[in-house]
Amino acid sequence: MPFPIERKIKSILETHPLIARGDRILVAVSGGMDSMCLISLLQALDLDLAAGHVNFKLRGGESDLDEALVRAHCSTLGLPVHSVSFDTRAEAQKSGKGIQETARDLRYDWLSEIADQYGYHKIATAHHQDDQAETLIFNLVRGSGLRGAGGIPIMQGRIIRPLLAVSKKEIREYISLRGIPYREDLSNLKTDYTRNKIRHQIIPLLEQINPRASAHLAAFSERVQQYLPVYTLWKNQMSRLHLTRSGRKVVLSIPEPADPALLFVLLEDYGFNSSQCSNIAMALREGHKGNRFYSERFELMTIGQMAELYEVSQPPTTVDIEIPGLPFETRLDDRHIEIFTCPAGEGPKSFAQADLSSVRFPLRLRTWKAGDRFAPSGMEGKTKKLQDFLTDMKVSGLEKKQALVLCDADRIIWVWPGNRISEWVKCKEQSTVCLGIRCGP
Repeated sequence: MPFPIERKIKSILETHPLIARGDRILVAVSGGMDSMCLISLLQALDLDLAAGHVNFKLRGGESDLDEALVRAHCSTLGLPVHSVSFDTRAEAQKSGKGIQETARDLRYDWLSEIADQYGYHKIATAHHQDDQAETLIFNLVRGSGLRGAGGIPIMQGRIIRPLLAVSKKEIREYISLRGIPYREDLSNLKTDYTRNKIRHQIIPLLEQINPRASAHLAAFSERVQQYLPVYTLWKNQMSRLHLTRSGRKVVLSIPEPADPALLFVLLEDYGFNSSQCSNIAMALREGHKGNRFYSERFELMTIGQMAELYEVSQPPTTVDIEIPGLPFETRLDDRHIEIFTCPAGEGPKSFAQADLSSVRFPLRLRTWKAGDRFAPSGMEGKTKKLQDFLTDMKVSGLEKKQALVLCDADRIIWVWPGNRISEWVKCKEQSTVCLGIRCGP
């Protein structure tokens, strides 16, 4: 007669479309209790399996013993094993990430490669109910939103987590009853990492209040996941109404007074937390201009009752183009630039105009650089550092990095952003032919 946990897993697989008929499954097996339980359970259900083991070389000979146990147990079960070793500390140093994040990335990337190479349809990991409860607490204390409250999804692409509704207690009982071998990673008992603190300190306190605390927390995450598709539809609708993308820039406009909750919905995917969104809402309500807020990848700058977002992780394009002749036009990211000659006084006001007779050819269009000086029109030929000019114009960090200058033979005659002509070449009453410059989408 099957064990109760085997019947439970079979029911889960029937309720959720995790495994289709004929699927080949690669099971991530570390040698620990949870993954040894998972592969043994799935093998008892007569599925087409193989094990994937990553030796992270973090615990010396202990890591090698983990791998040996996985091989021995899978041999007993009659299952093939794929394995790989990584110098995880060296990889972490190279990437600048922490050990835990590096190990997770290495594992998932390698499992995906093996699945592609050998034709496995699904990758199964041993996350269980207690992991789900820990993840929910971890996300909430970091200020996560509704998506974070959903915790770990039971299916994510081809990654499946059949144990997500199974408690650690059930896993421990099954391991004991079947005599399944496993190895204990003693580092999991330490409280150096936040997740271990939640596991060994916070969860036990909650279970003193209610012994089923972990089960209730995991059930809450499951309910949130059921609501997420509806929430996502509404969120996408709000994004279409209030966010407009133009190249690397995203313009945010929301009804007054700015609502922190709506801002969090719109800005969560850009890495801003709820506390930041409250401060952004205050700046927008008060009409502040030039207030800056930063997430890991984006800068947000308020402009009255609106705001602009710029991605800062990707370096801006460096420009240095010698203008071969006129007319000239080019596209740089989201900017379309035209340079041409035209009769004085003609053309839209969006065009900047310089007196052609005052321009010294050849022309060069380039990204500004430190030390550049500029004589803005209206300042009677006085120069100022271009950096100061851009700062005075409240130009944001990324826009400043992307600022362009048009130079003639020996000076800057035009600057963008600002569309400003130099005093030295501005059109005069007697000007007849002008150099027209347009920069826009």
